[in-house]
Amino acid sequence: MLLLGAFFAPGGFAASRSDVQNVIDGILSYKCASVGAADVDALIDGDLTANAGVTADWYLFGLIQYGWQHDYSGFAKSLKRFAETNEVESTVTDERVALLFAAIGTEPDYIAQVTDSAVGKLGVMSYVYGLHLLNNGYRSSVTDAETVVAELLDRQLEDGGWAVMGTVGDVDVTAMTLSSLAPYYAGNAKVKQAADRALQLLSKRQMNNGGYKSFGQESPESAAQVLVALTSLGIDPLTDARFVKNGKTAFDAMLAFRLPDGSFEHAPGKGSNHTATVQAFYSCVALYRYLNGQPGLYVLQKASPAPATEPPTQKPTEALQPAATKKAETTTKKAETTTKPTAEKKAETATTSTADVTAAQAASASTTDAVTTGAQKESTTAVLSDDPGEAVSAIRPENSPTVFDFEEPGTTAEAETEPEERGGSPVAWVISGAALAALAAAAVLIKKKKA
Repeated sequence: MLLLGAFFAPGGFAASRSDVQNVIDGILSYKCASVGAADVDALIDGDLTANAGVTADWYLFGLIQYGWQHDYSGFAKSLKRFAETNEVESTVTDERVALLFAAIGTEPDYIAQVTDSAVGKLGVMSYVYGLHLLNNGYRSSVTDAETVVAELLDRQLEDGGWAVMGTVGDVDVTAMTLSSLAPYYAGNAKVKQAADRALQLLSKRQMNNGGYKSFGQESPESAAQVLVALTSLGIDPLTDARFVKNGKTAFDAMLAFRLPDGSFEHAPGKGSNHTATVQAFYSCVALYRYLNGQPGLYVLQKASPAPATEPPTQKPTEALQPAATKKAETTTKKAETTTKPTAEKKAETATTSTADVTAAQAASASTTDAVTTGAQKESTTAVLSDDPGEAVSAIRPENSPTVFDFEEPGTTAEAETEPEERGGSPVAWVISGAALAALAAAAVLIKKKKA
């Protein structure tokens, strides 16, 4: 059992890979129990497929990046129906869906349409999500990675951070932007200079307990986004002195919000919260990947859209398999969405507020990463030359991304508005978490399905 708070300090102990894995498996056990799924495969084919595009995407994205072997074609079909019928859409939602299709390895036409129509159309987050797609080898006929990177650098605030509004950098938005810029950190001086300024801001904003505040309130979501950003940049969030305060790390601070059933709460005493739990999940996947020598969360480890008759080329090694054991598999009927496809989508609503996302879509941004295995790591640094005439090296599209329980960075149904001085964050995280069903006995035992 992971002991909360007992992590790295000079001369102390850092969390191990198995510690991080226990947190991941605890969240998956909680999620299975909360919807009555016998195991993770049943969860994917049941609740997650039924809620594709709504509350399921970031879980799917995290599972794929965790290396979970499964037939994701049923989920892909449900997500396609969502994309065809979604009436409350935005460019960021489109990019999120495209990122998930990329992770699954399907719908290239939809992805191409999104890279042509959505990148940069709705503020900083539409650049961040669009850059994740471009980082994974997808192309746009109207822009390119170099242009998007330059736009993000131009939007950096005086304090070194980024925000969706205002003049003060927001922790969550800054971390999410860093995750998208990570592939260029080692190869481009301008990106490195900007990222180092942002890292100084994140180090300065870290509290003595290792945590972070956004909109004046500490939350596990802010800590989660910092974990994703640091691991994307190749920075160890458990040992780097800039991010260890009073012997505490962002991982320690996030775990302070962990409940006995494996879920996370957004604020102390408020009970299980969907957004807090799913962001904790994929940030732990990001940390787990880092501890295994794999690239950042958004470097895509393409999922198998259909059952493989032979072991896939890209799969986790035995050492990367989750530790728990799996209950006997039950046959779970795949949930189907019943909304009929419409001939055309409604015109996109023009929203300019913090969260160009729905309440169910308020989790963290996800950047894309190149495929690797436990034994073999492929270089994922896209060298963005300082010479504008030089082409950007591409990360091959076959390493595609998927979207986590697709909630956009931090907006909720009750998103707060803040004075300009506080900076604008898409992360208000005010959703009160209606407590989901607690685990009956121990936890649902889980085992990663081996290819």
